[in-house]
Amino acid sequence: MDTEFWNTPFELENGKCCAITLGPVTAWVKRLDKELHTALIREDSPDAGYLEKSMDTECTRDVDWTRYYASNYSNINVLPALPDLPLILISSGEIKFLPGEEASYFIRLPLWFQILAEEKQKQEVIIDSPVTILSRTWSGAPSTGFICYFLDRELWTGDPIQEADPFVVYCPITIQNESKKLVNLNRICLHAENLSVFSSFPVMITNTLTITIRGDSERVQLADRPSKTFKGAKRVGKPRVKVSDNILSKSFSLIRQVTISD
Repeated sequence: MDTEFWNTPFELENGKCCAITLGPVTAWVKRLDKELHTALIREDSPDAGYLEKSMDTECTRDVDWTRYYASNYSNINVLPALPDLPLILISSGEIKFLPGEEASYFIRLPLWFQILAEEKQKQEVIIDSPVTILSRTWSGAPSTGFICYFLDRELWTGDPIQEADPFVVYCPITIQNESKKLVNLNRICLHAENLSVFSSFPVMITNTLTITIRGDSERVQLADRPSKTFKGAKRVGKPRVKVSDNILSKSFSLIRQVTISD
């Protein structure tokens, strides 16, 4: 993670153009009088892990520009973000939790990014994009379900600091089986839009989720911060959708698909 890349506002002067590159995607922003013009370009074979800001350049490609009237916004900022829809995570191997067991994992979430026009206390998003395009699917019944992204991901037990993938936000999750039943877990729906992004060099991480299973019910707690393992973690990305309570059990809005066997 490049600490100088994220959340470092800079002034974009009239007539200037900047390029912000994250692996396969480059975002262009240029100032023309009182307007900001933006465009996105995706490459087929990008350099993995490549992060760069080119502060004074020109876009020579044939692109479709989006125009914003932004006479009162002189600064540009780049922030990490999480997907704008729920994520369905399917694990290739089912995990069975015996009664009384507790386990901690990480979910490796795909990084999004936001480019903002800023001035003093004002911030407006002008680009909101994934680094890598995600596949969409439908979860639930036709009349009551919802659109979400599909990910083939394992519950991961590795060390984020050792891996330090710049295009991954690591979500710590603890599962507690306080029921008297065997719990099978192979499908998770994670509402990443409720999570914050924190910077803890050299990784980005979310606040911690704890799922406690009691009988046929689940209790979901969302901590305000990551665990103490990530000392000095600084919040750099706000949740897209704020939750009013840190206990999210009735609506099960963060984790939905937990199958409890007889």
